[in-house]
Amino acid sequence: MKRAIGLLLPLVLLGGERAGPYLAAGTGIANYRDDGRLASIGGTDETRYHLSAGAFINKYFSVEFALAHFNDFGGIDNEGVSVRESFNTLTADALVHYPVMNDRLDFFGKFGAGQIFWEEHGSHYRSSNSATLLFGAGFGFRPTERVTVNLGYDFNTFRMDVNTTRFEMQLGTGYLEVQVQF
Repeated sequence: MKRAIGLLLPLVLLGGERAGPYLAAGTGIANYRDDGRLASIGGTDETRYHLSAGAFINKYFSVEFALAHFNDFGGIDNEGVSVRESFNTLTADALVHYPVMNDRLDFFGKFGAGQIFWEEHGSHYRSSNSATLLFGAGFGFRPTERVTVNLGYDFNTFRMDVNTTRFEMQLGTGYLEVQVQF
């Protein structure tokens, strides 16, 4: 962690236009695909909340750490028991920006990697964690020099091993966030 900060700090300080740290918070609707692990999923769309802290290296490139919480997804497991699943992710992301209209509108693409934490509540409790890859895209509108309102879509993909069976699972989220740059 200290090494990453030591490497990024000089880039931020020497970055030029729009360089500097930011904080962001947002919410969205998440969609869950379990690869057939559950017999049925009652609600595949749930709310996601997220916080991120990052830094613009320049107006074309930024990096961030993001924490997301996904509300419970309900379903029925293969034994016929009602279950609730919840997810949390912690990722490190790199973003590429394409600003237009005098930097008022910003199209971005995102790639990240991190950890996903999973809990299942039903007749029994299970938890696990797995590596996750994140892909995303969106656009932002800058009403002021320091505030950006982003509308985007993130896609997490991860593997989960349950009872010697491997499942390729996915979480997709459409979101709205407010970002404040310092």
